[in-house]
Amino acid sequence: MFVGRGVVEHLPPTVSALQVRGITKQYGSKAVLGGVGFDLAAGEVLGVVGPNGAGKTTLLRILLGLVRPSSGTVTAFGRPMPDRGALAQVGASVERPAFFGWLDAQHNLAAMAMGSVGRISEDIDRVLDEVGLSSHRNARVGSYSEGMRQRLALAGALLGRPRLLVVDEPTNGLDPLWIRNVREIVRRRRDEGVAVLLTSHLLSEVEQLCDRVALLDMGTITEIPLQATSEGPEASVRARVATRDLEAAIAALAGFDRTGRADGVIVVRGRSVRDVSRAFREAGVDVEELTTVRPSLEERLYPTRPAAEGNPHDDR
Repeated sequence: MFVGRGVVEHLPPTVSALQVRGITKQYGSKAVLGGVGFDLAAGEVLGVVGPNGAGKTTLLRILLGLVRPSSGTVTAFGRPMPDRGALAQVGASVERPAFFGWLDAQHNLAAMAMGSVGRISEDIDRVLDEVGLSSHRNARVGSYSEGMRQRLALAGALLGRPRLLVVDEPTNGLDPLWIRNVREIVRRRRDEGVAVLLTSHLLSEVEQLCDRVALLDMGTITEIPLQATSEGPEASVRARVATRDLEAAIAALAGFDRTGRADGVIVVRGRSVRDVSRAFREAGVDVEELTTVRPSLEERLYPTRPAAEGNPHDDR
């Protein structure tokens, strides 16, 4: 699903790219979204993650004016969506890419831009080159692989040099090389001052790419720090001691939440390096190494728990 754009009407650069306030969505008796709100500034990448059925795609549809919310407001560049002038500055690809299979890439892109190939040929050349499809521009899109179609969808979103880019699972179906290339494309847009909102199941990619990450789950959205702090319940300290000192080291950490191994490594949870170092020093234990271990985004977002029920209107 693509959002078409007409002539770009440039709005003041000081206006926030996106403001979302109290968005709810109800399908019959089923509440899909329950008061979602966040801001997105120019030159910022926000990743929205969540389990299947959390409502991510429904949220994107609402942001783009494709679905009407039950309540709440969406403002893009200072204008309530779906405003024509604001939409002209939004590039988006939501859900699985859909194309005219009998047309080639350049004519599909012209259709997305609602113009003729001749009028926008330079822009089409630019985006096809950026997504590595220049050599396939004349091939029927029906012959494309899944990864090529995904890259063409991104090319469509990049047409017109949008100031807000909204992309749903942009690396879905891509090989490792093109996952990295898409990462670089998004970073370039961010460096140019473009606001980027993306969804992804690849949490390692979100950690590398996004400035902020928000978890959408059970109809609500919660922002999660990308970097765990070096202290507190999320952090751990990995200590390496001489194996002859292992029993003494474990005894020195009595009262700490710790796990020891026969190779001289002890993992201490919820304490700082300073706490562990002091305990070893007071016990006279010789420490070879102390390292802070921060949990990954995946570990912090999804501690062990049963999977939530999905909603039938949105499988992502």
